[in-house]
Amino acid sequence: MNQKIIKVKLGDVFKVSLGSNPSTGYRWDADFDTSFVELKEKSYMPLSPKLGGGGTEHFSFLSLTRGKATITMQYKRSWEEKVIKKEKLVIEII
Repeated sequence: MNQKIIKVKLGDVFKVSLGSNPSTGYRWDADFDTSFVELKEKSYMPLSPKLGGGGTEHFSFLSLTRGKATITMQYKRSWEEKVIKKEKLVIEII
């Protein structure tokens, strides 16, 4: 599992972008403490207009409380338990 540290100011919106290919059934899910951050928007941008091609999933979060929060991103199919990729983001809100 990869881990990244992101520093943000209280009240700032910050983005997380991860490569994705939803045509395979895989999507990123975010698990986080809602007392520290709020998911404002989730979107997908394909890299090309061709069907079945990959792209990028974008998540916009709002920082709500000072301190450290963890966002765990899991790349999986909604109907399966198996996670094929995992990203851990440590958010330092100042």
